[in-house]
Amino acid sequence: MCYNEIVKSVIENNFNGMAKKVLIADDDEKFRTMIANALAQAGFTVIEAIDGEETLKKIRAEKPDIALVDIMMPIKLGFEVLEELQADPDFKNMPIFTLSHLSQSSDVEKVKRLGAREHLIKTELSIRDLVDKVQAASDSAH
Repeated sequence: MCYNEIVKSVIENNFNGMAKKVLIADDDEKFRTMIANALAQAGFTVIEAIDGEETLKKIRAEKPDIALVDIMMPIKLGFEVLEELQADPDFKNMPIFTLSHLSQSSDVEKVKRLGAREHLIKTELSIRDLVDKVQAASDSAH
């Protein structure tokens, strides 16, 4: 992203002076940090979690606008996180993207059934595409 694109994104992501909040839940620190940095540069406030239990605690406490949730995490799997959020009226409609190396159609169908907006395969994912998807979800949440 060039400087002008970053500034434009920061302005667009601010709503009443508050940047949109995105939670990134992934136990892979390097991957999580890379995504967090890209989203922060695009103007989002980033919250990080390293396991499924922490993910649920931070979602309930911080109330992010969008969540990126890894499927294979310690303590609670991403599937379990999705199930709990679907059962909670406060978070049932939150845009959630799942992230994983899992690409079997049964896994994709399961996360969609559990309320994920989209399932993203980590090995096929570009950072730019991810930022664009989060931006689009943010724009449609207005």
